[in-house]
Amino acid sequence: MKKHDFESRKEALLKDIQDVMSDVEELYSKGVEVGSEEGKKAKAKLQEKLEAAKDRLHDFQEEAGDRIKYHADRAREKYDEFEELAEERFKEGKKRFAEFGEEAGDRIK
Repeated sequence: MKKHDFESRKEALLKDIQDVMSDVEELYSKGVEVGSEEGKKAKAKLQEKLEAAKDRLHDFQEEAGDRIKYHADRAREKYDEFEELAEERFKEGKKRFAEFGEEAGDRIK
């Protein structure tokens, strides 16, 4: 998932949550009786929006987790590559230093 997609989905999810909260506030401010027809419709509409927001949140969490795992795996791979390269270079440097030491010893003699 690209960063732009991630951000736009995050914004859509936040809008869903704001819509649900707005509907809750409207329902509360109207003081609709729980048993009235208008109250039942408002409750059903609110429940539908809440379920949609929950679904989006769940999807968002899964994709965010996948994204984090992907980047963690990539970082681990890069670290392993770096570690191998550093080890090779260290061995090469150690070998050159030993050769230099031998050559310097020979010159001194």
